[in-house]
Parts: sequence; structure tokens; C-alpha cells
Amino acid sequence: MKKIFTLIAATLMAVGVQAQQTIDLTGLQETDFTFTNGEYTCTPGEGIVSFDYVKGGGVYCKLQVKGLTFNYKNSGTKTGFFVASADYFTVAGKGVQLTIPNVTKGHKITLNVAKKDTPDDNNKRMPGFTATGAQIESDAMTEAMDKEVFVDVVFAASNDGDVVITNGSNAYLIKSIKIEDGTFVLKDGDYFIQHPGGDAVNSFTDGAGFKLQITSDTEKTYSKGSQATIGGIKYYTIKCSNGAENTLTLPEGKVTSAITLYSTLNADAIDSEKPAFWQEVAGTAFKNELEGEELTSCKNYANMDVRTYNFKNGKLNKITFKNKNVQCFFLVKVTIETGTETQPDAVELDLTTGIATVKAAKSNDAMFNVAGQKVAEGYKGLVIMNGKKYVQ
Repeated sequence: MKKIFTLIAATLMAVGVQAQQTIDLTGLQETDFTFTNGEYTCTPGEGIVSFDYVKGGGVYCKLQVKGLTFNYKNSGTKTGFFVASADYFTVAGKGVQLTIPNVTKGHKITLNVAKKDTPDDNNKRMPGFTATGAQIESDAMTEAMDKEVFVDVVFAASNDGDVVITNGSNAYLIKSIKIEDGTFVLKDGDYFIQHPGGDAVNSFTDGAGFKLQITSDTEKTYSKGSQATIGGIKYYTIKCSNGAENTLTLPEGKVTSAITLYSTLNADAIDSEKPAFWQEVAGTAFKNELEGEELTSCKNYANMDVRTYNFKNGKLNKITFKNKNVQCFFLVKVTIETGTETQPDAVELDLTTGIATVKAAKSNDAMFNVAGQKVAEGYKGLVIMNGKKYVQ
């Protein structure tokens, strides 16, 4: 029987049959969305979730749901701009942009949509869409369509990459989006996991599909911290509870051989009696015995501590990590690739990432190695001088 199914699958691939996945936008819950409180307020209740856009100024704001991003630019306040109900997802207003990431050239995108309002003397606008990165293949919407009569609008991707579909003239209702295989596959490369916004939670999934969850104590939470700028890009840090064990799960089929943690302590000064550090990463315990393990940045989002943990001879889809002693704000950077998870031999800390500056020793100060032996000025490596550790 297994051979038969294998043969069928191989035959379908040979003739180029395209499968489709459907993004169902009916019956959405508040937890299906990520958004920023500064841009939206969310009012759930009685089977309806309403997002009110409250930030003006002509800047695009983003609401993400199930890997899709809805953008809207408004100069004022709009009530009930997005409304999720049991029957459909309501998108009110002209100029909405729907971004579908990583579409393969030639693949079809099908929106099952309806006009929001029944035509009358004041509402005879012709509904219409434009697209970047795709061509409209068929559009069954008409000016005379009644409310809740759903039809398909089909696009064909003209290039590999993102497709942006813009609503040109009217509000609309949407039940589903069908996309041929090849979409929502993250490209290999670097990704930052930041706080997506909203209230404090003990787990969240960002728009790219990375899930972060506190697994040791469900009463501990993640909150949004201040913005940190890394490589010229601003990210919202994640406020992490002291001692919480965190689990980062990558999107399906993606693995990484290292994670980098950017951290700054939620403290005004370093407590020498209780040094803070990342205590455990991917099952390997760290005991604060190596130079570079201690976190020395305090509420300093411009100069965060940086630690890279390498998974020696292994690649993981799910990574645990745990901090010790002091609550901190952090970001995670991962370099992902398509592959199969393999358990690492060990986890090694890349010390070079944990030292912000290299301090030169003064010629009249005595230096010692980590064994307590006095060393000459030309000694290379970790040295102790005046009771502190330096890289020489």
C-alpha cells in the first residue's frame, strides 16, 4: 500500500499538479493576529474581534494574521477598520494593502471576496484591485454585486517574491485566500525575533512563523520593551522574566546551527553579588565561569550584550534558553536554512561576540593568567589585572 501511495505522489509531481493551501479568514480569534498597541485597539466580544485604527499621520501600519500582512494608511481615526467574525474578515476602507510573502512565479493567488455594502444610490462604486508582483487573471466582482455574494478574484505571480494586492475603491469582505504551493516558505538567511506588540503573554508567534514560549512557568510573561537599533534597523525588545525557560520554535522545515542573544538587564547597575547570564542554551548549562558570560549592559538599548551560541555538529528546529538572576530585555537572531534537525554534540559560546571592547593593559600594571600566574605584557589571551578580566 505504501508503494502505491508513493507511486501516486511521484506521478502527480511528474505531471506538475499544483497543490493549494487555503488561508481561512473565517472564525478568527484575537490570538490569530499580531499588532502594535500604538496603532490599534482591539475589542473582542460576542464572537467578534474589532480592530480600531487610532494612529494618524499618513504612516502605514501593519496588522498580521496567519502569515499575511494587511497595511493601511489613514490620516485620522477609523473605528472598526478590521473586524473578524464567524463568517468573514471585514476590511473597511479604500487603499488596504495585502502582502503575501515569498510567492513562486506563475503560482495563483485566489481571493474569495464580496463587497461590504449592497449597492444603492450612494454605493455604486466598482470594486477593484491592483497588484505588485502579480497580474490579475480573472475578476468576477461587479458594481451591481449584492452584499455577501462571494466571488473569486485570481492573481498570477509574475516574479518570485512578495505579492502586494491593493484594494482600489471599496471596502470588502474576505472568506479565504488560496495559494499554490511554494508560498510561505521562508528564505534561508538571518531573522530577528522581536516582540510583536500587544499585551503581556507567555507565548507568541511572529509574522514570519517563529514561536517563542515560556515553558517552565506559565505565570511568567513576555512584555514589549523599548526599541533597540541593530544594523540601522529598530526592533522591539522582549522583556523576559528572571529564570524563565524559553523555547524558540522555528517554522517547519527550518533549522539553525546557532542563535545570537542580544540582552540588556532590567537594572540600573550590575549586582556583583548576583551576576546575570544566560544559564542554559539548548540543553547545555553555563556556570558563569568563562569570560563573556556575564551580562554587563543595564537598560542600554544602544549597547546590548551580544552572545552567540553555536550548536557543534548539529542543527535544531527547537531551541531552549534560560536566563539567571536578573530580569532582562532581549532579542534573538537566528540564521536559518532548510534541512532536518540533528542533535548537537555540544553548545559552544562564541566569546568574541560577548566582549564589546578590548581593553589594553597599562605597562605598569601586573597581569596574571586565569591560573593566577604572572604574565608578560606581550601575553595573548584572557588576563586578570586589578581584579578584572580582560582580553589581551
